[in-house]
Amino acid sequence: MADKVLVCVTSQKTCENLIGEGARLSDKLKCSMTVVHVVKKGFHFLGATEEGEALEHLFNVSKNFGADMMVYRSDNVLQKLVQIAKESRATQMVLGQSGQTPVEADIQKKLSHQLPEVKMVIV
Repeated sequence: MADKVLVCVTSQKTCENLIGEGARLSDKLKCSMTVVHVVKKGFHFLGATEEGEALEHLFNVSKNFGADMMVYRSDNVLQKLVQIAKESRATQMVLGQSGQTPVEADIQKKLSHQLPEVKMVIV
């Protein structure tokens, strides 16, 4: 199976570091990269100017690295990320660690458990 890098971002401009790491990894593996942001339903990310600007910035960063960026809404962020990883046949998943909340740490653990065939790269 060909490698595929999936970069998971939030609506923060600092996530450009994750996209950069994903790009380095995809260059090393000579594979494609997709950037994904999953928003919980009911969260109005485009209503908040700063978050809208951050997502636009991340779209541009993704584009500069030759990657598509997809934004999804879901009641269950974890399950949506698992679904995206499986459907895209991701072999590597890039996730952020800095300023990690217990919920973020739990999501990383659950992703690793539900996607044992995907290598988790924590940045």
